Amino acid sequence: MWRGYVHRQHHRALLPAFACPRQCGRTALTNVITPNILFGVRTLSSLGSTVVHESSKPTHEYAHYWPRWGWNLTAATAAALTMSALSPNVVQAESQDDQQPQVEGENENESKGNDEDESKDDEDVVIPGEVIEGLPEYTKEEVSKHKSQETGIWVIYKHGVYDVTDFVASHPGGEKILMAAGASIEPFWALYRVHRNNEVYGMLEGLRIGNLDPHDAKEVHSTANPYDNDPARHPVLKAYSEQPFNAEPPMELLVAKFRTPNDLFYVRNHLPVPEVDISTYKVEFSVENKDSESFTLDELKNKFPHYTISAAIQCSGNRRDEMSRLRYIKGLEWKGAALGNADWTGVRLRDVLVHMGVDPDESDFQHVQFEGLDTDNTAHYGASVPLPKAMNLAGDVLLAWNMNGEELSRDHGYPLRVIVPGVTGARSVKWLSKVKVSKEESPSHWQQKDYKSFSPSVDWSTVDWSSAPAIIDSPVQSAVCQPSDGFRVSADDENLVIKGYAFSGGGHGIIRVDISVDDGRTWSPATLTSEPLRYHRNWAWTLWKIKVPVKSLRPHGDNNSDTSDREITICCKAVDAAYNTQPDTIEPIWNVRGVLNHAWHRVRVVVPPAAAATRTTATASEETRAEETEQHEEKAEEKAEEKAEEKAEEKAEEK
Repeated sequence: MWRGYVHRQHHRALLPAFACPRQCGRTALTNVITPNILFGVRTLSSLGSTVVHESSKPTHEYAHYWPRWGWNLTAATAAALTMSALSPNVVQAESQDDQQPQVEGENENESKGNDEDESKDDEDVVIPGEVIEGLPEYTKEEVSKHKSQETGIWVIYKHGVYDVTDFVASHPGGEKILMAAGASIEPFWALYRVHRNNEVYGMLEGLRIGNLDPHDAKEVHSTANPYDNDPARHPVLKAYSEQPFNAEPPMELLVAKFRTPNDLFYVRNHLPVPEVDISTYKVEFSVENKDSESFTLDELKNKFPHYTISAAIQCSGNRRDEMSRLRYIKGLEWKGAALGNADWTGVRLRDVLVHMGVDPDESDFQHVQFEGLDTDNTAHYGASVPLPKAMNLAGDVLLAWNMNGEELSRDHGYPLRVIVPGVTGARSVKWLSKVKVSKEESPSHWQQKDYKSFSPSVDWSTVDWSSAPAIIDSPVQSAVCQPSDGFRVSADDENLVIKGYAFSGGGHGIIRVDISVDDGRTWSPATLTSEPLRYHRNWAWTLWKIKVPVKSLRPHGDNNSDTSDREITICCKAVDAAYNTQPDTIEPIWNVRGVLNHAWHRVRVVVPPAAAATRTTATASEETRAEETEQHEEKAEEKAEEKAEEKAEEKAEEK
């Protein structure tokens, strides 16, 4: 275990000191590191320390907020603690991706040169917030006085007191950190539990300035987990993040029904699932610079007409795992089932806004902002859509309380959520609490600095979130759900059944899905199952299916001389009503956020040789003949026994 602390004179001079208790021949870092020094482990090594692991970039997804001239020890530490743990600017869905992968070959020589003691040191566990003898003690009251640049910005973690002043001064989003200034960061760490790892703990201790007074430490320490009250989920869902919960069903189950069962609908949460008291629940509707009005759920149900639409909802990151194979992406590794199709019942948003006095042809306002009840205690999840979408009768934007004929479950937005059909799922806000007609987009992080796509050349060091519009309509999409990747065709099968889904945003229905079993060289159209096409008003997905003769997948048909397996690549591409289609590869659409992957979907399948099928057939025939012979022999034995019994009875009668 190693610890470190920072002593500051007047809370400005940064003197990081890392001490390794093991005597492994390494010199403790005692150099003064000022906030503008660029460094990685190679720089640190030249100063006589290898305590900090190598990293040429910040390890957290929102590292693009850091100063472009580089990152320093203060920023490296505080970013992991305060930016990622305190600010709502962290997308918690990305909980599985906190570490930068090492590029193959990088550090190869360095790692080979490590001695046994040094490799053991890599396994040392950092325990943050413990009492460190010799450090000054501060009361909670003293810490609370340090919440500005003038006084210094301090935070508490367990028994530790930390100074993050320098980081806040240079950080573009530093004002968010001030929400926890002068207080404990533990409530935030309870929300953002993904940052509880050895690397971050080590960086945290790099900002240590003292111990919290023992009496106050008991009062401050909190272990409450806001996710403890999350609902139970179906075990078949594959979770990519437990806190917050994010999961999708198996691909083969996804297309079993046109309407996705509620329990098998993918779950996309950014924060803990709120517990809503329906007896006090209300939604506030407002128009910028005008009076607001609130409605209970019953009032909405009783005051406005009800409508039901069939609509697919898709996560912007659906199929991200394929993008990450091309180049590393921080984010949930959604396969291809981060979407679902359901019947949604509610009232039209348009009807409520007209009641509020909004003119459908109003030109002064451009956006409708939504806010949910899910929160991290500093901000609520929020999003917005263009006002014309909300006010268009054919836009079908609903405030829904019913999903597939059932009350919304907690994971899917109970008691009320927005359904914005044809638009990426991030805009269909759950647990709706506020609706606001405004001249501006939602200021929410998830509207402004997430769910946007960029050129493949843009990375976290160059991304400019203001340069791209928020994703609204989803591009045309399709995927193979059956068979799965790596499936082995049975030697006895005559046909290979291929199934999947297709979907396009903006109300564009699917008019064709083409399937190839030779990686795109030749194509065949699939049979479609869909809602009737309506101009710019097709919100549901399309399911498709095709049967391919197995013998056509073998290189020589049914030639028995073929004795080796053959791997084929199945791919699909959809065409929507506007004749938009999918790109054949991911390279041109790769983006740093890993969103909107709609390239051809590919799965590999192994086809056995014709000889295997012949052998299987011959074996089956032999088994059948053996069974018939055995049955014949059994019948013969039964007849012989019957005759013997009859003769015995006749002799007995004669006597």
